[in-house]
Amino acid sequence: MVSFKEIVVDENKGEIELVHKQNFEASFLLNYFNHTSQYVFDAYLIVLSALEAICEANYVVNETKLVNELHASTIQMYDDNLIKELPSCLKELIETALRRFNDIELADIKHYTTSNGSSISFVSCPFSRLE
Repeated sequence: MVSFKEIVVDENKGEIELVHKQNFEASFLLNYFNHTSQYVFDAYLIVLSALEAICEANYVVNETKLVNELHASTIQMYDDNLIKELPSCLKELIETALRRFNDIELADIKHYTTSNGSSISFVSCPFSRLE
């Protein structure tokens, strides 16, 4: 258990608790940032889980289809009460998560130009990255 001035972090339970509950400002700020960031963590974990499956199976997936499937799956998880909040910019958040994982080399996103001049992207992840 880690203790700070205003909060206690219980690493075993994964919980954060306020020490001075009388401190309204600290309580408000902690709760505000917890609620405003939870959907970001959820989205990144969902994308990371999808990338893990892509890595293990050594798939190459159309990025647009992946984003659409993750979007639909996340909405279904919300409907099933598996996640608490659903942002209005969910597709953009999923796309951003994919780009960030590409930046840290957990995924490969390759962009190609089609014969009619449009662009298409594919997501892959070599199995060797899991080692």
